[in-house]
Amino acid sequence: MKRYRGFKLGRRLVRVYLVPVVYFNHPLLRELLREAEVEFGFHHPGGITIPCAAAEFDRVRTRIADAGKKLHRRSPVSLWS
Repeated sequence: MKRYRGFKLGRRLVRVYLVPVVYFNHPLLRELLREAEVEFGFHHPGGITIPCAAAEFDRVRTRIADAGKKLHRRSPVSLWS
């Protein structure tokens, strides 16, 4: 069962996104979260807001999803070679 976390995206026009929690371990999403920390701090009211354009985030989300698909397609032997 996948678990999701919602957050806001954008500076002016704010959109709400749901992403699988496992994405939070990916370096690309962690970098966006660091940028959010720098801009808004840890105690930003109203939940997590990531300061980037929706198109940029869609590219990041696609890259993370594609990386996960490639990992699941490999055989267990190829993971260790």
